[in-house]
Amino acid sequence: MADFQEAYLEVMQSEGGYVNDPTDRGGETYCGITKKWFPRWEGWKLIAELKTNKNFPANLKASKPLSRTVRNFYEAEFFKDIRLDEIHSQKIATEVFDTAVNMSKRSAVFDLQRAVNLLNNNGRYGADITVDGVIGAKTLQAVNNFPYPSAIADTINGLQFSRYVTICENDHTQEKFFRGWLFRVKINT
Repeated sequence: MADFQEAYLEVMQSEGGYVNDPTDRGGETYCGITKKWFPRWEGWKLIAELKTNKNFPANLKASKPLSRTVRNFYEAEFFKDIRLDEIHSQKIATEVFDTAVNMSKRSAVFDLQRAVNLLNNNGRYGADITVDGVIGAKTLQAVNNFPYPSAIADTINGLQFSRYVTICENDHTQEKFFRGWLFRVKINT
């Protein structure tokens, strides 16, 4: 089974610290957790307290309670909630986790399901699964029984890249994030 800690350490390499960029659609963000989408996250209270320090935002990284809160949030809200701990391939679980953190859990699972369907070779590796954005028993079975897990992870990366291109083509203000997003799809920048 996939290990959360391994996935977490890899994904956090792509996440910055504190950001409050007015052109960022997520708004105020810490380690990839956006206040817009997660206003009740307990870390926002800690950040509010730490904002009073003259060393803000540098002081956030030194806060062990805040670091624990980030880690616990990602494990419960992302990794376990979408059942990544039940996927056998670490590479697939890490890729889905990364996509979920950056684009949403539902988008990440859609991409996982689409990847399985694209790769099943007209039923050679199993029947198509429903693309519903939920990891259920059939999705787990299809993913865990597929003989080429790297192909699934690579396909998810391709779908993720395609979405970044679409975002930037439809809203040029987002182009400033494109180069950074390339790190998530392992393209040499």
